[in-house]
Amino acid sequence: MKRKSALNSIAALAVTLTASTVLSASGAQAADAYLKQILDRGVVRVGVQGAFKPWSFPAPDGSMQGIEVDLAQSVADALGVELEPVMITSANRMQFLQQGKIDLIIGGMYDTAERRKVIGIIEPAYWSSGPTLLAK
Repeated sequence: MKRKSALNSIAALAVTLTASTVLSASGAQAADAYLKQILDRGVVRVGVQGAFKPWSFPAPDGSMQGIEVDLAQSVADALGVELEPVMITSANRMQFLQQGKIDLIIGGMYDTAERRKVIGIIEPAYWSSGPTLLAK
């Protein structure tokens, strides 16, 4: 029960921070529009690498599982939408985010000044060794 409560708290924080960190000239309006797109679509597309147990990895049935997927599901639940985990790599994750193929990334990525120029970065949600939640 403590784990689910912690995930729900993190999800609520992620939803709030995702909406407030969208980079655009119009700030809050862009964040509202970004969140509205997800809600209207009824699906949040979350990029996960899917190759690192226990973070995210394929289940025997082909679906994705792991800590990042559980966290992504909590974000989707908090938004009241379905979750669509999208496999990403370190090489394509920024491109997928900028092209709108995914709505956010849950996984290990270091926060750099260069990345902050093009994406919103939420401070590390579950520890501070590098993993962060990111939003376009």
